[in-house]
Amino acid sequence: MDQLRLVAGGLHPEGDVDLSFIENETARRFIMGVYAKKPAPMSCEERLLAAHVPPNVVRLIMDLCAFNPDDRPSASEALEDPMLCDLVVPHPQRDLLAPRSDQDWSIDALPEVPEARLRRMLWDELQRYRRIPSTSTGGEPSP
Repeated sequence: MDQLRLVAGGLHPEGDVDLSFIENETARRFIMGVYAKKPAPMSCEERLLAAHVPPNVVRLIMDLCAFNPDDRPSASEALEDPMLCDLVVPHPQRDLLAPRSDQDWSIDALPEVPEARLRRMLWDELQRYRRIPSTSTGGEPSP
């Protein structure tokens, strides 16, 4: 709770806050109570640092730290910001990264796989990534 209080207090917005995106009434009242308090004044170091930060950096940081997730830019949108656009490395095969819209990814579209084969496939995948001893040494998947 203390961490949430610190984060919400640090992101203290100006003016009225729309907390309708918080479905839990108790959580909404808690956040409103945190916002009701005045934010802590900046220290000398913070004031000195803030004096040397360009306004567009402050705007980007405030946008990224918006409490309401709907108000935050996506990672792609943030990288399009003039402050970060130099960091973007264009991907040579960007069009290959886009999901295929013609493919049906629903569970119903998958072929029927017998349970024993599915267990075997999962076990083989675990061996591959977790370095579990192979089944040839006696390691068998347990149900």
